[in-house]
Amino acid sequence: MKKIVHVMQIDTSPEDVFLALTLPDKLASWWTTEVETDVVDAKLDFRFHEDFNPDMKIVRTEPEREVRWQCVGGHDAWHESTITFGLEGENGTTQLTFVQSYPKEVDEEAYGRYNFSWGYYLDSLRQFCETGRGKPFQQV
Repeated sequence: MKKIVHVMQIDTSPEDVFLALTLPDKLASWWTTEVETDVVDAKLDFRFHEDFNPDMKIVRTEPEREVRWQCVGGHDAWHESTITFGLEGENGTTQLTFVQSYPKEVDEEAYGRYNFSWGYYLDSLRQFCETGRGKPFQQV
């Protein structure tokens, strides 16, 4: 089973990073500008382009410590994968540990694309948390 792991420092509090990972308007500021939410079912539907529109169920939130999603639809290669954002704060900074675990095999090319893209969007998250401006995907 493959997994993607990224660890990075963000120069802001775990509270700010937690909010950027849980509030729809903040998610739209660093990942994709098209986010639909269903508060009742704890779902986040992210829209990118024709064949990549992951639907996430929020399966765990621990304020300032962890956010965990499970992909429940919208993109076959990610289906049932788990995405965890671990947060550890110290001296006004946050160490973010990102892990995406795939329950089924993903081919090398797709895995490389996903890993590269997560690097880009996690940097966008960092920029958004530190400056108020991220680099989200925008529908053309």
